[in-house]
Amino acid sequence: MGDRVEIKVLAGRDLKTSENGVCNACVRLRFATETALTKTVSRSSNPTWSDDNAIVFSRVVEKGADHVMAEVLHSNIISGQLDVLGVVPLSLAGCMLCPGIPVDEW
Repeated sequence: MGDRVEIKVLAGRDLKTSENGVCNACVRLRFATETALTKTVSRSSNPTWSDDNAIVFSRVVEKGADHVMAEVLHSNIISGQLDVLGVVPLSLAGCMLCPGIPVDEW
């Protein structure tokens, strides 16, 4: 099975809204050459995702990356584009030092 990191995106707070006053939020996670995208939460600047939405990246040590980038996005329904609202680097240092122990970061 090898080493892996499991990430759960649970919530966002006070996200910027679009020109029409809504935010259709999703989060794109980037690790090494892999990417994953959460489901879009429509019309919420304080979105929440279910606890069962784990995104797993495998072979962490082999890939040599020390962080996961989380891009908070607005899904623009009119243009079909994903507009970046913000980027958050998530360090894997704590995870690698204490495997099996959850790390809670905002």
